[in-house]
Amino acid sequence: MYPKQLKHNNIQVLVRDHKQKDRIISLLDQEDLIKSDYEFPNYIVVVDSFFLSRRADEFENLKNSYYHVVVIAAQAEKNKINEYYEKGVRYVLREDFERNEFLNIVNILLQEQDYGVERSILQNVFNGAKNAIVITDNMGIIKYINPYFEELSGYNRTELIGSLPVLIKSGIHTKEFYKELWDTINEGHVWSGVFINKRKNGSLFYEESTISPITNKKGEVIRFLKIGKTVEREKMLASELQDEVRLAKDIMISMFPSPYQDANLDFRAKIKAYNYLGGDFVSFQRFPDERYIISLIDVMGHGASSTIIGLKALTVFEDYCSTTGFKEAVDAVNKMVADFNDDESIISRYISGIFVEVDVKNNTFTYISAGHPDFIVVDPENEVEFLISNNLLLGVSANYDYRGTVMNLDQISSIIFYSDGLIDNNHLTYDEVTEVLRQKIKDSLKDKSRLLVSLLEDMTADQEIIDDIALCLININKQKKE
Repeated sequence: MYPKQLKHNNIQVLVRDHKQKDRIISLLDQEDLIKSDYEFPNYIVVVDSFFLSRRADEFENLKNSYYHVVVIAAQAEKNKINEYYEKGVRYVLREDFERNEFLNIVNILLQEQDYGVERSILQNVFNGAKNAIVITDNMGIIKYINPYFEELSGYNRTELIGSLPVLIKSGIHTKEFYKELWDTINEGHVWSGVFINKRKNGSLFYEESTISPITNKKGEVIRFLKIGKTVEREKMLASELQDEVRLAKDIMISMFPSPYQDANLDFRAKIKAYNYLGGDFVSFQRFPDERYIISLIDVMGHGASSTIIGLKALTVFEDYCSTTGFKEAVDAVNKMVADFNDDESIISRYISGIFVEVDVKNNTFTYISAGHPDFIVVDPENEVEFLISNNLLLGVSANYDYRGTVMNLDQISSIIFYSDGLIDNNHLTYDEVTEVLRQKIKDSLKDKSRLLVSLLEDMTADQEIIDDIALCLININKQKKE
């Protein structure tokens, strides 16, 4: 025997002729030989027929000891080649074999070794995965399922493999759902979505799934790999609810009035929204008799109920402004919220708000501040004054008589009001916030078009906000008014 442990650590040479042995070893050292990623002693043995002819039982020993046997047949033993094949030898070489013949065989065997290890690793991963794994052909016929999917579906592999996945269909998904899925994966793209499937016992289960096309060298789709993660129905609904909340927030923001400008005034509003549904709403109305009514309401609390109450309050206020009057509109909102709070079966909600009426013909500015944070009036000399609330919160008492405070419009250059989120999102006392606001407003008056943006940027910076922040700016155009 002529054992030779090579640097690959997985090939041995048992050849009698020393020149042949040296040639083989030289070929195995060539750079174009594939270097296997995995080292297995006794993986390949290269043996000559002389060795086999001397020991008849050695061939079986070699087959048991090595994964692959490569035989080099002597010229005189060509008639024995078929015998080698019959004994299970896959590769037989002539004694005067060409260099490429030998190297190709070794490369193929080393590749098989790597593929075999990789298949074993994948098999272990698939079998041990806590995800449902299904492989189908390009027609959707199931070729493989892992044990987790058997456990999840209640079907065993013999019931599923070789068939279409109709057994687990719940009948809930539409034809359009499946069409979109198949169009996506047949075009070579990855599809992601949620399946509602049916177990063997008839119960439903929910899967967040990804289906990936597997292509051949020509780019043709030959297989589909589906990996699914089971989700509880409640978690799925919670995720859908989060999406709905985000959509609702976008809708609320889109409802904010657009900037407005005419010869009498400029109006702007801005909101920085919190993650939850909130209750900050702004309204701007212009009437033919040169009156403008602006409101900012803030429903106390978060969530869908606050949002619905805020929308209702805004609708009531705008309707009454159009049909009765400014003060009557505030009274109507108060009564609506108070009536809601009288129902002991639900949580009470209250609203703070600022309601202003700019009457250009009568040269007056009237405001009703219902339990709202101070708002700001800037005079023609750019002096900043904070005006405190002059009424109760809306919804406390249905019979409360809301009163307006009237100012001469000549005394006003700008009006700024905001929801309490601007204050709550700072780690400052109320007096400190007031002074910061006073200074920042004075600094921003040179460019009023950026005043609201500057306030939001300066007052919130990069900190995470804990409430909606709504701001309104009204600039009185004195020159044009006169």
